[in-house]
Amino acid sequence: MKRTASFALLLLFHLWCSVAVAQEPAMPQPHGELYLKPLQVPKGARIIGFELHMVAGVFYSVEEIPTGWKVAVDDDPSWTTSLEASAKPGAVALDEKSFGKIGIEVVKNESADTKFNIWGWLTLASGTETSKRVPLNSFSFDFVERYSRHKLHYVPNQ
Repeated sequence: MKRTASFALLLLFHLWCSVAVAQEPAMPQPHGELYLKPLQVPKGARIIGFELHMVAGVFYSVEEIPTGWKVAVDDDPSWTTSLEASAKPGAVALDEKSFGKIGIEVVKNESADTKFNIWGWLTLASGTETSKRVPLNSFSFDFVERYSRHKLHYVPNQ
């Protein structure tokens, strides 16, 4: 009986080791900030809304949202996500510089089949004209990766 229990324990240990070796370590997911590159926004035009869609990534956080803006984020578990924001009536519209202060943090989750991609629109208004949509694509943004274990973020053991 003791011998059978030892054999079963050894078999379970061997099975556990073979499964642990067969699993590949997960690749770290790049985490960073999206920055809108300078656009040719017509003089006097103000941003009253924007819409972003992303594949192989999720929105981690959105910071510096202006007062009076409505924001909706749909972080789907399939890593296909969207972010929509618009100024409510009476809220301040943004110029290009103010829009650049909105911090959009994302986490990329690329695979061999699916590459990170982002696209969307800026909605502009100027004076009494009707709104105009300016298309955005992945070339409209810079992705600046954050390094959480960078030496500047190092906190020594106390």
